[in-house]
Amino acid sequence: MLAIIGLGIVYGPLLVSGNYHRAAIERLASNAVGRPVRIAGPIMLSLLPDPQLRAEDVTIGGPQGTRI
Repeated sequence: MLAIIGLGIVYGPLLVSGNYHRAAIERLASNAVGRPVRIAGPIMLSLLPDPQLRAEDVTIGGPQGTRI
């Protein structure tokens, strides 16, 4: 039981870390907006008190190679 709790403490933050899921988050955002999305900055994910996903340095590709 202690080993399972220890593994949860060590690997738990990685499983809920936004940076760990960066590729999946970029893919979901790209599908949502219909343009390529790249996140170069840190990603912060918090589950409590309410679920939030915050990302910095986000680039959204536009038509003819423009960027937002």
